[in-house]
Amino acid sequence: MLFGIEQRGEVVDELTEYLHEVYAKEQKSLDDIRAKAEVAIQKSQSYNQKYFEKHHKPAKEFNPGDLVVIKNVDTTVGKNKKLIKKFRGPYVIRKRLDNDRYVVTDVENCQVTQMPYNSVIDSSRIKMWLEPESEFNETDTEGNTLELEIEPLSNEYVDYEFLDT
Repeated sequence: MLFGIEQRGEVVDELTEYLHEVYAKEQKSLDDIRAKAEVAIQKSQSYNQKYFEKHHKPAKEFNPGDLVVIKNVDTTVGKNKKLIKKFRGPYVIRKRLDNDRYVVTDVENCQVTQMPYNSVIDSSRIKMWLEPESEFNETDTEGNTLELEIEPLSNEYVDYEFLDT
């Protein structure tokens, strides 16, 4: 059955006859159809806007001079993706661009790769670089930093018989 194509000869299809009767009664104008479509589109857009605002997380903002790390997207053949670092860096933000993008470069006098890095990156691929804390520094009750000194063992105290077993 094809809509819009008239069958030659005598019509014996009851469904086609019924559809012709219903269609002949309605006689909708093109303006009415467009008005209903416009209302449906506005309703859909309103729903989508509310859903987006409810679930959208605003982009992270960085300032020029901030130290950041970049998501590592290394696709080298033969490298196990599980074992590579998720982020690489540190790099420094040089300039903020439109649409949450940033110009990122190597830290001065601290080039991470052979080639100097200078690229434009989206904020979704960047996060702040945190300086690693020394695991041997502790604070006292007043908040002062105490540094622990660890002395290396000398060879004369090592029990080699214990190590062989």
